Amino acid sequence: MNNNYKIGNVEAIFAISIIMVNRIILNLPYSILENTGTGSLLNLIYIGIIGLLFVLLINKLFKAFPNSDIIDLAEYSGRKYI
Repeated sequence: MNNNYKIGNVEAIFAISIIMVNRIILNLPYSILENTGTGSLLNLIYIGIIGLLFVLLINKLFKAFPNSDIIDLAEYSGRKYI
């Protein structure tokens, strides 16, 4: 039995996407201050509210599927790739 684990194309694409999203999130405060200046406080409050709504949506989805992970939710909402 060979236990070599390799990731497929879909997993590699999602891993790169996660890295890009993290990079965008970490650079967000600098870009907000650079672009908006004095209105940055209002923009941060607005982005915080949107982020909170996103977290609440994810939480509600996970409560509907108690023994599932994110891949099971993606297969339920979309289609199964493999």
